[in-house]
Amino acid sequence: MAAKQIHELVSDVRSIHSSLEEKVRQARQKGGEKEELSRILQFLEQSEEHIDKTLAGYNDQTRTAILNTYIRYYPEEIVKAMYHLMDKAATHTGNELVSAIHSIKEDIVRMLDACNNSLLIPDVREFLEDIKTHEYCQLKEMGRRLVEMEQGV
Repeated sequence: MAAKQIHELVSDVRSIHSSLEEKVRQARQKGGEKEELSRILQFLEQSEEHIDKTLAGYNDQTRTAILNTYIRYYPEEIVKAMYHLMDKAATHTGNELVSAIHSIKEDIVRMLDACNNSLLIPDVREFLEDIKTHEYCQLKEMGRRLVEMEQGV
């Protein structure tokens, strides 16, 4: 396994968000549940804004140090599973797509947690924990919405 740095992890998370945004837009064009899909788009956009805001909270030297930190363990298997789920999600609309995105968000949280557990530098751990917490909060809200959708609320 090749060594990875935090900036590559952030790039992977951004790439996943971007791919999901595209799938949601395609589902909306196909006539999926526009309100729920708009909410998912909003979640994905908020995730990107949160990464930017969190990085901006550090001074230049600390931000550079965080992004250039090497990760001891990068969970390639989780990343592969996410991309596999995204490929399958390409055909989904509505509840199925929301459920697939929920699973992918779970994997993002697992990936961030696995990477953070292998780090010793406080600023880097704090950065990844902040991103993970944001993703987890969105995950909980999406889970609640999924239950409501299944119940027809």
